[in-house]
Amino acid sequence: QIGSKRRQRVASGRKAGNIMASPDAENPEQLAQPEEVNNEVEVMKEKAGCRCCPRTRQGWLICGCSTCVCVLGVLILIVAIVVGNMGGNGITELPSETRVDTQEGVDPTNAMRITWLPGCGEGNKTDEEIDACGGSCFNSSFISQIESFYASNGFRMVNFSSRAGPEGQDVVQIQAWWIPPAPGINLGAGTPPRVVVSHGTNQNQNKFETQIAGFLLASAGFGVLLPSLRDHGYSGSSSHGLFSWGWDYPYDILGAWDYAKEDPHGILGGPTDQVGVMGFSMGGFTAMNAFGMEPAIPAVWADAPVFSVKDILLQEMRAQGGPLGDLGIEFAWRFANSEVELHYNHPAGVLPNGPDVNRKVYIVQNSEDETVPTSQQDKLIELLEAYPQKYTLSGYWLTSAVCNEDKHRILHLMFPSKYRERLCLFWTDVFGLSQDRCTDGSLVKIAGR
Repeated sequence: QIGSKRRQRVASGRKAGNIMASPDAENPEQLAQPEEVNNEVEVMKEKAGCRCCPRTRQGWLICGCSTCVCVLGVLILIVAIVVGNMGGNGITELPSETRVDTQEGVDPTNAMRITWLPGCGEGNKTDEEIDACGGSCFNSSFISQIESFYASNGFRMVNFSSRAGPEGQDVVQIQAWWIPPAPGINLGAGTPPRVVVSHGTNQNQNKFETQIAGFLLASAGFGVLLPSLRDHGYSGSSSHGLFSWGWDYPYDILGAWDYAKEDPHGILGGPTDQVGVMGFSMGGFTAMNAFGMEPAIPAVWADAPVFSVKDILLQEMRAQGGPLGDLGIEFAWRFANSEVELHYNHPAGVLPNGPDVNRKVYIVQNSEDETVPTSQQDKLIELLEAYPQKYTLSGYWLTSAVCNEDKHRILHLMFPSKYRERLCLFWTDVFGLSQDRCTDGSLVKIAGR
């Protein structure tokens, strides 16, 4: 009977539009209205962080759009991180070509015929093959002249340590070709000046960038040191095994400069203070860093030098992923710097600290270059001009050229006579020597040009 009366009260309450707060509630004050219960539930949900969309059509639409935007944002973030990871890894991955052309038997007397050239593949090539693949860019007469020059030059391999870095950068053994100056060139009294040449990406001391530079400089009367950076050519390996840019490459070139200046083994002809630096592309970035770090380096020649690694990274990411490159660049830069600091030394950081002695700089750039565009040189020149008491831009050779579809660091390959004349005029000016030989025709004529 008690159960029957209780069921009757519940039924009576439902008919009145009420819900029992408790099946045992006898007091009407304990009964709650439906909207009151809903309000309490919403408050509990909001406190729990799971607020639902409003129950209106407009509310559902706004909530749905907000959810889509949120999901899209998360997806874009994920894509940016993935793209950034790929880009960051790409800029620090050592190219497979860094130790190519260092097999036994390869040296300056045959390296140009064996190494990759624009339009010509890797491997030994006959004169006929070089003429065919070189096209209008270069010919076998020029390649043969370089080989013949080195065969009678007395070059030799030398080794030395990289300069120690302040943050525990590895000290490695650097291997380099020493190219003596051509005999019979009147430089005046004293030891002939020297130039250290830094190669670029995918290059080493046996590849065309430095081999041509060595020939042009030595045939103009300068001693030349052609080192391979760590993890390149014959030089020692780093502990990190990365393409490390400003982290430790400048210390390799500074080690080479120390060696060329001091001649500790008595191979180069004695010590001298007249030692400059020169570089191509990434090697131009490295040479410019060394120049900024060492106040005693009198001058630098930079061919297509990188100014900012981050700029080059962004350019490559845009080329691969369009607007995703801009979204992923900050992630890429963090990934790239996770093991080594690529801009530990970089031109914008080291050049402002140079001495107020008006040191000379020469820049070479192909206006067609898409690998290191002219915007990089524009930034470098702007920086140099901001410090007129520190630097003088002695020359800026900007010209247009394409060598078998290659547009990067190819001017000394295409126009070696013009290139050597500019080299000769610049370095004789730096070292205070007569410039007559640079233009009077007394230097050996470059074959086929």
